[in-house]
Amino acid sequence: MLPIVDYPSTVREYGGYFRTLFSKMQFKHCQEYLTGLIVSDNVTVTGINSRFVNANDQSSLNKFLTTYSWDEGALNAKRLELLQGNNKTRWNERGVVNR
Repeated sequence: MLPIVDYPSTVREYGGYFRTLFSKMQFKHCQEYLTGLIVSDNVTVTGINSRFVNANDQSSLNKFLTTYSWDEGALNAKRLELLQGNNKTRWNERGVVNR
């Protein structure tokens, strides 16, 4: 497995949309977690963390997921707002995904 040296373009492109919901370090860990889910075969905290070239201790990512205080409701509202802003993902009478 190749090491992760940067976030995928999808994480960089859409991550900024959620930036205001997190502290600086929380946002970094959020991007790391999303990157790991996308590119890692082993999606455990240890597996994701071990793929990064400049990895912190895995406990930092673990704390982001289990201890840090961030508003899941606000995150979901931003996610839905983002989906509604795109013609291909906004809700309609035929369902969510349009062709």
